[in-house]
Amino acid sequence: MALVGLMLLQGAWYWHLKLLSVQSRQPLPVYFRPLYVGLRRADLLALVALAIWLAAHALRSGATADLAWAGALWAFAVLEYVNYFAVQLMHDTSADFEHLRRNRRLRRASLASDLARGEGAN
Repeated sequence: MALVGLMLLQGAWYWHLKLLSVQSRQPLPVYFRPLYVGLRRADLLALVALAIWLAAHALRSGATADLAWAGALWAFAVLEYVNYFAVQLMHDTSADFEHLRRNRRLRRASLASDLARGEGAN
């Protein structure tokens, strides 16, 4: 649950920085890129470590309801990681649905696009 919360907090901070950037018509701050490149790596490492721990615990103690909930939360964290650092999974506007209908593929995530463009680079 903590990992999901941390990832949601990272996303909220990104959207806060993006809003400030758009409102001020300035690029994202210089610390943006190194921060989010580091977070992307740390999040992936945490997801892999948690998957290994969950698998080891399941093999050692057998499946339990608590383990099933933990696995579901882990899957949610994986989806959040993908949603922020790869492709946009959340579609909540007519423009999102139109893009999906017209192109028949998911759009690159905004955070991933900003990182690829080098936003916030020195």
